[in-house]
Amino acid sequence: MNDTLRSPPPGTLPDSSLAGISLLLAEDNEINQIIAARLLKKAGAQVVVVNHGREALERLPLGLDGEPFDLALLDVEMPELDGCEAARRIEPIPVSHPADHCPHRTLGA
Repeated sequence: MNDTLRSPPPGTLPDSSLAGISLLLAEDNEINQIIAARLLKKAGAQVVVVNHGREALERLPLGLDGEPFDLALLDVEMPELDGCEAARRIEPIPVSHPADHCPHRTLGA
């Protein structure tokens, strides 16, 4: 019996890896936006893309279809407001459900 773990074939992801997850993606580079959004959507996530941290802070309280985002992914280096500063400002933002908060991660290319 072979117990070796195998990776899925290139370009494939498990169908439900991000199923039902709503993400806010803040990325200033259009190519990176397209690639990241495609990968996240292919994994089952619902994705809203914004161009920089200031837009992320404006969009975050609105959520997706009236529900808070499950996660915000923020590029570290962006114009107007970088991902690190946006992350520092996220927790004080009131979201649609006061008891909820939005976990966030900063990303560097």
